[in-house]
Amino acid sequence: MFNENRIEHKEIVKKLRTEGFRLTRARKSIIDILSTGNVPLSLTDIKKNLEKKDIKADRTTIYREALFLKKQGVICEIPVGGGRKGYKVCGDAHHHHLICIRCNKVEEIAFKKNLLSKEKEVSQQKNFKVLDHLLEFYGLCGDCQ
Repeated sequence: MFNENRIEHKEIVKKLRTEGFRLTRARKSIIDILSTGNVPLSLTDIKKNLEKKDIKADRTTIYREALFLKKQGVICEIPVGGGRKGYKVCGDAHHHHLICIRCNKVEEIAFKKNLLSKEKEVSQQKNFKVLDHLLEFYGLCGDCQ
């Protein structure tokens, strides 16, 4: 049930290079920052971490890099509550998240039986073409209970 399919930093860099993308210092550093830990980081958090590494990048650049990495399937954008979004490196396989509302730890989960049958049911019953879905579980992790 649980998915430990996270991509390592080296694999991400290799994937992007193989696909012909440039790896700027900022891009590599953002990948590095998001590769560590289980807590999704906001764009502000990413900017602070870059500044600690003495890397200058404005908010627009960081936002564009996050969009690029998300489009390449390297990172996930995770709603962390209150309309806020966080970013973290995610695995290749489709998965969902357990999000602790106290410490913000995020754990990936994958269901052995996917939600395809539910999507088809919704499509048929409601005459609605499902293009994608988002399923997140919010609660307290074992450490915060």
